[in-house]
Amino acid sequence: MKQFKLIPLAVLASLTMSSCDDLLEKDSMDTVTIDQYLTSDANLRAYTYSSLYGPYSWTNYEAKFSWCANELTVGNVYHNYSDEGSFFFLNFGAANAHLLNGFEALYGVISRCNMIINNLESQCSAGVSADAIKKAKGEAYLFRGLCYFLLTEYWGETYIVTNNENVITSDNTFSVPKSDRACLYAQAEKDFAAASTLLPAEKWGDFKERPSSKAAYGMLAKLYLTMGAASTNDPTGAAAAHPFYADKTYAEYNTMAYQYATMALEGAYLEMNDYENLFWPKQYNQENLFSLYFEDGPYGAGSCRQQNFARSCYMTQAEDYYGGEKGLTVNLFKSFEAGDIRKKACCYYTDQATDMPATGSLDPSNPTKGRTPVYKMYQDNDYVYFYNPSKTFADKKGNVISPYGSEPLSPCLNACRKFVYGVHLQNKFSAPLSFAWLRTADLYLMRAEAAMALATAPAEVSTPTTAGLADINVIRKRAGLAPYTQPIALYNTDPAVPTQVTYSGDDGKTFPSYTTYSDTYDLLEERRHEFALECQNWLDLKRIYYRNSFAGNEFLEHEDRAATYAQAYGVEDYVKGISDLQRNKEINMIDPSQPAETELDYSNVAWFFPIPAKIQNSGSNQAINHDVASIKNGTYSY
Repeated sequence: MKQFKLIPLAVLASLTMSSCDDLLEKDSMDTVTIDQYLTSDANLRAYTYSSLYGPYSWTNYEAKFSWCANELTVGNVYHNYSDEGSFFFLNFGAANAHLLNGFEALYGVISRCNMIINNLESQCSAGVSADAIKKAKGEAYLFRGLCYFLLTEYWGETYIVTNNENVITSDNTFSVPKSDRACLYAQAEKDFAAASTLLPAEKWGDFKERPSSKAAYGMLAKLYLTMGAASTNDPTGAAAAHPFYADKTYAEYNTMAYQYATMALEGAYLEMNDYENLFWPKQYNQENLFSLYFEDGPYGAGSCRQQNFARSCYMTQAEDYYGGEKGLTVNLFKSFEAGDIRKKACCYYTDQATDMPATGSLDPSNPTKGRTPVYKMYQDNDYVYFYNPSKTFADKKGNVISPYGSEPLSPCLNACRKFVYGVHLQNKFSAPLSFAWLRTADLYLMRAEAAMALATAPAEVSTPTTAGLADINVIRKRAGLAPYTQPIALYNTDPAVPTQVTYSGDDGKTFPSYTTYSDTYDLLEERRHEFALECQNWLDLKRIYYRNSFAGNEFLEHEDRAATYAQAYGVEDYVKGISDLQRNKEINMIDPSQPAETELDYSNVAWFFPIPAKIQNSGSNQAINHDVASIKNGTYSY
C-alpha cells in the first residue's frame, strides 16, 4: 500500500488557520498571500490538502467529538470519565465542551470550503490549470456536503451558510436563520451532486489519495439511505420534534441509494489481503474512497486517537496515556463470531483464561510464549494482552516486572487496537493516521441495506429478508467467515434470558436471577463489526430509529453497555485471570456494599444533540427556514 507523503505544513497552516473564535466567519486571510502562493497546480493541491483533509482543519472534531458522539453514544466503547463519559451514559447537555468543539470544527471546514468554491478562480494565477481548479472545487463541494450531512444528523435543525460574507459567531449576534432537515439534506445533496461532476472518474494525486466522482456517488447513496429512513416520519420518534418534509417516497429514496451505491462500486477496490492495513499509520489504502489524513508533527497536524485510546505508555511511546479503561463493550466484544479477523483488528485481548502459564512460571523476557493472539506493533515489536499484568507480574515484594510496563485491569477485559499501534511521535497528540469517511465495504453494506429496505415495509426493521445477502456475504468473506444463508433483518430484537449464577467463592453464595439478552445476528451487528472505532455506528443506528423509534431505543436498552468485570466476591488473592473476575452486577447483588454498575435511563435519549449552549440562546437565530426550493435553485440568501 502507498505510504503517506509528508508535506511541510507551516506555510499551509498560516493559509488555512483562522485567527478568531467565530464558527463561520469572513475570510481573515491576507488575499495577497494566497495569490502569491497559488501559482501552480502543485501549490493548489497542497493548499486544498491542508484546508480540507485533516491537519489543523479537523483537529477539534477528531480529537474527542468524533468518537464521543459515535463510539460512546452507540455503546461500542466503554468509557465513563467526565464530559466524555456523559456521551456513554447518554446524559450530556448543551454545555458539554465536546459538543461545541465538534460544532465549531464542522463550520470551520465549511468556511474553508466556501472560500475555495467562491473565490478560487480569482485567487489562482495563470500558472494554475483549469483542471486543477475544477478538482479543487470538487473536493470543496464534497467536504461541504459531508459537513452539512453530519450537522443535520447530529443536531437536526441548524445553520446553512454558503457565502462567508454571512457570519456565524459564538457571541449570539448573528442573524442567519436555522434551516430544517429537508433544507440541510437538500444542501448536502446539491454539494455531492456538484462534486460528482467536478471530480475525475478515478482517484488521483501522487498516491491516488484524492477522491473521485465515486466518492460523491457513495455519499449520495448514504444521504438517500438516510432520507429514505427519515421519510417514514415515525410520529413517536424524530418526526415529533425534528420533522423531515420529504419530497420523495421511502421506495424512491431507497431505489436511489441502491443505484448510487452500485455506481460507486463500479471498479471499486476491496482490500482482501491485509484488513488491518486500512487503519495502519502512514498508509493510503485504495479501499478508502474518501478520507482524512493526519501527520506526525506539532499539535494539530496529527490525530490524538492513539493517545486517547492507548492502554499504557507502551502503546503511546510517551510518558502517559488516556485509554486505560477504554475497550469494546462486553456486548460488542462477545458478539464477534469465531474466526472473524475484525475482532483482532479492533481490540487487544487474549484467548487464554488466565494470565498464568499452563506450566512453569511467567517469563517477562518471553511474554508471548504460549499466548494468542500475538499483535504486531508499529515498531515491529510483538505484544500480547494480559488481563491484569500490574498484579500478575508483581513479585512478593510488590515490584512489578511486567514486560510492557504498568497496564491496568481493563473493565471489559480488552483494550482498543484500531488506530493504536505504538507509534513513536514528535508530539503525543499528533499521530499520522487516516480516517475514512467512506470505504468500499460501506458501499456493499449500504446497497444491502437499500435492498432490504425495498423488500420490507418502512417500520419493519426486524423483518428478515434474503434481499442484500449477496453483498453482505462479500464482506463476511473478507472477514474470514462463511456465507450467511438465512434471511437477515436490519435489526433483530435480542431475546431476554433470565440468568442465575452460582459463584463458588469463599462463601459459595448464589446470585439472584437477573435478565441479560442473547445476541442475534443482523445487519446492524455486521456494520458494528466492520466499522467499530471508525465513528459511523451512531448514524447507522439512527437510520433504524427513524424507521422505528421503538427498535432504536430497544437496541440501546438491550445492549447492556454498562457491564464490566471486577475482582470476584470472596476472592482474597490478586486477580490472575478471567476465572477470578466477575461481572460487577453480580458482585453488587450478593454484596450490596460493593460498587454497582451504573443504570442507564433510556426514557429521554437525545437522538438529536442540543445546539451548544454558547450560541443557542439568541432570539434572532431561532427562526426556522423551510425553503428547500431556494436551496435547490440557488436563490438562498445566506
